[in-house]
Amino acid sequence: MGAIGYPFALLARRPLAMIGAFVILFAAFVVTDFGFAAAGVDYQLDRGASALNNLISGVINLIGSAYVMGLGMVDLKRRDQPPSAADAALFFVLNLKFGFMVVLPLGVVTMVLIGVAAFIARPETPGDFGPSGPIMLAVLFVTGLVFLFFLFKLYLAWPMALNDSRPRLWRAWGLSKGKFWLIAGVVTVSYIVGLAPFFIVGIVLHAIGMIPQGPVDSVTAALRPTALVYSLVLNALTTFMLVYTTPVAAHLYDQIGPQKVSVADEF
Repeated sequence: MGAIGYPFALLARRPLAMIGAFVILFAAFVVTDFGFAAAGVDYQLDRGASALNNLISGVINLIGSAYVMGLGMVDLKRRDQPPSAADAALFFVLNLKFGFMVVLPLGVVTMVLIGVAAFIARPETPGDFGPSGPIMLAVLFVTGLVFLFFLFKLYLAWPMALNDSRPRLWRAWGLSKGKFWLIAGVVTVSYIVGLAPFFIVGIVLHAIGMIPQGPVDSVTAALRPTALVYSLVLNALTTFMLVYTTPVAAHLYDQIGPQKVSVADEF
C-alpha cells in the first residue's frame, strides 16, 4: 500500500486507537475554539487571545502528532513502548531546534532582504513599492523553497526520535541522502491528500452559503447554527489532516531508516 495508504492500513489494524485519537483531538480543538467565545473573548481581533489560541492549538498538534506517530512506530515494529508524554517532549525539543536553527535564521534573512528592498524603493504611497515589489516576491519565493528543502531533508528526525528516544535533528540529514526526492514527493502528496477535503468541503459549504462572509465577530457569531457547523467541520478536517499525514512520516522512516530491531507486536 505504501506510505500514502499506510494511515488507512494503520486505522484498519488499530481502529480503536486511531478513532480514539481522532475523537480526543477533535474535541480538544472544538473546546479551544468555543472556549474563547464562551469567555466573551474574540481571539480573531484580540492579539493576546489570538496568540494564546495559537499556543493551545500548537500544543494539541504536538501531543496529537507524537501519539499518532508513536502508534505508527509501534505498528511498524520500530519500538515496543506505547506513545507517552515523553514522546511529546521529544517533539517539543525537535520543534524548538528546527525553529531556532532553520525557521528563525530564514525569517531574519527574509526580513532583512525585504527591508533593504523597501528602503531602496522608499515608496511615497504605503504599500506601493514599485519595481521593488517583484524583488520582495522573489525573496519570499526563494525563502519558501529553502524552507521546504530543509523541511524535507530533516523530515525523518521526528520518527527517528521515537525510534531511539533522542531528539537528534541533524542526523536525519544524512539519513535522507539519496532519498530527498522520494521524501519530498511522498510528503507533498500526503499533504495534498490531507488538504483535499478542505477544498472539497469548502466548495460545498460556499455553495450552500455556510462560509462566513466578511469580518466575523467570533463571540456573537460562534453559536449561530451556520457558524457552529462551519467550525465543527473545520476542526474535523484539521484533525483528519493531522491524523492522516503523521503516520506517513513513520512509514517513510520504516522504508529508509536503519534495519528494524525485534520488538513486541502489541502493547
